[in-house]
Amino acid sequence: MLARFQGDFARARMLCDQSLKLYRTLADKAGALIALVQLARISSFQVDQTSTESFLAEAASLIETLPESVVKADAYIDMVISMTGTSINQLPPEAAHYLDESERIHRALNNPTGVAFVLLHQANRALWEGDYTLAASRFDEAERLIMELGDDHLHTRLAMSRLQLDIREGDFATARRRLENDFQQAVNRGDHHMPSGLLILASILHKQGLEVWSARVLGMAEALMGTGQMSAEAAAFAQFLRIGDIRAELRAQLGDEAFADEFVAGQQLRLDDLRTIPHPQMPAPVAKASSASATFLTAREIEVLRLLAQELSNPQIAEKLVVSRRTVDAHLRSIYDKLGVKSRDAAIRVAGLTDYQIAVQTFRMLGLDPEDSTVRRMVRRYEEPLPSFLPLKRGTVLPNVREILEHLESRSDVRSYLLTGNTRGGAQAKLTHYRLMQFFPDGAFAEDAGDRSTVATRALELAKRSGPVFDEAVFVIGDTPHDIHGANAIGARTIAVGTGGYTVEELTALHPWRVFSELPPPSEFIQLIERGRAEAAAVTASGAGDRP
Repeated sequence: MLARFQGDFARARMLCDQSLKLYRTLADKAGALIALVQLARISSFQVDQTSTESFLAEAASLIETLPESVVKADAYIDMVISMTGTSINQLPPEAAHYLDESERIHRALNNPTGVAFVLLHQANRALWEGDYTLAASRFDEAERLIMELGDDHLHTRLAMSRLQLDIREGDFATARRRLENDFQQAVNRGDHHMPSGLLILASILHKQGLEVWSARVLGMAEALMGTGQMSAEAAAFAQFLRIGDIRAELRAQLGDEAFADEFVAGQQLRLDDLRTIPHPQMPAPVAKASSASATFLTAREIEVLRLLAQELSNPQIAEKLVVSRRTVDAHLRSIYDKLGVKSRDAAIRVAGLTDYQIAVQTFRMLGLDPEDSTVRRMVRRYEEPLPSFLPLKRGTVLPNVREILEHLESRSDVRSYLLTGNTRGGAQAKLTHYRLMQFFPDGAFAEDAGDRSTVATRALELAKRSGPVFDEAVFVIGDTPHDIHGANAIGARTIAVGTGGYTVEELTALHPWRVFSELPPPSEFIQLIERGRAEAAAVTASGAGDRP
């Protein structure tokens, strides 16, 4: 690890390869896991994506077989670091699961140092995804732990991570102070993170209008990296900070020749020379007004809001999303802040709606115009990660659902359609994941901001286009009041099931046709449908007999 820390990746990889072979010979799974995640990190720094993915895949398989320990918790973090690769703001969805597992284990083992470390990584992930409220919350909790521990190393990591919030808020002076303190400690440690810090400094100097010094610091960073390929970490920071754009702007401002001269001059700089960089007088940072980009609900917050509408408790939401309870708490604080509310009840007034309605209401609560194209972009942002996110959830198909659908599929006198407040893309992702899509030839989805009754009406019209439908023999199966109201709007009979966020008692109060705690077995369900059809036929016959 020392060789890796000092940037001697070739030697570090050779040593880890030898360690892995030895651990495998000894059948030491924990040791093999440590070697694998270190090899993944090293190959990531070497921009060897094929090897990184191979080591990560083996580590992911091995880690699930090990008992909970600090080694396992730390390995999860190392796996996330390896995943960063060259795209710091596009971590794969399993990264969130790994970080939450690491946090859960460290808390269970009462390891505050490990908890603080994983909180920093969770904050960084939120920061890269633009969820600044969640990032600040995680940083605050990490800082409290770090102050109690008195850990200088973690305090330095906190400062380096938190300066990105300083930059976003325009507090460049504070960000520079954090960097300068870290530079000296980095040199004392002899680690290889200096180039990344210099790229951050170059970005700050550019924002402060110090173009000459920005060009010089870029040159200094390149000199430290040497003539070889940029490390994965430095490349990721370069992408995140838009260093390519900064270079282009500096060339335009200074001229190509002057930029080249300053860049070369920077390659001769030493650390002490950075102390001579002037500190321009800047106005104190002012809190920015809310904007669509700053106050948008993230895709994960939208998912939390939907579960909140089902009146799930925080632990239940955590279980559904495969995250820790503290992560859910942080998401809820962020949601309340963005929506300008102070309680679950107030937030639920926004939730419990279709995907499009949630988006529209969010815009309105932020004082923004819910322009159709913008709302659709927000909904698409929710849809896009679902196919890769769903495999990380601990969801299951509820009892008797698949068996009933299989039985109905075999009957020529029954057609099953989907009626949902999800968008078509969202519903398709979920049903495909749970292998239920084949049972539904089509369906009605949330296509605009209309309520559930409009979705139900479209579903009935769709069914009628496919063949004759007797209105009295239409059944809607659902687990929320919205499903009951939608069924009532089209004159259908509701079979309500208390498997969602509403109890049997709450559903009964809305007078559905039948209510169950869970769907009955297929044979009983079919008998129920036949009984409903018979009742409908009797009503129809009675009405016909009264006619002249």
